[in-house]
Amino acid sequence: MVNTFISYFGIDNIPLSLNLIGLIISIPVFCDAAFILMSSIVKDLSRIKKKISFCCRYV
Repeated sequence: MVNTFISYFGIDNIPLSLNLIGLIISIPVFCDAAFILMSSIVKDLSRIKKKISFCCRYV
C-alpha cells in the first residue's frame, strides 16, 4: 500500500499521501484502530524516505 501511494504521489508529497490515507482509514474505523493502521504506514514511509519527517518522530 505504501509503495502504491509513493508511486502515485511521489516521494516529495508524502505528507499529502499520509493525509489521504488517514482520511480513507478514518471513515470506517474508530480512532484507536486507525492509529494502529497509520503507525505501521508511517514507519514504512519513514524507512523509505530515510529521514524523520514531521509525524514520524514519535512512532
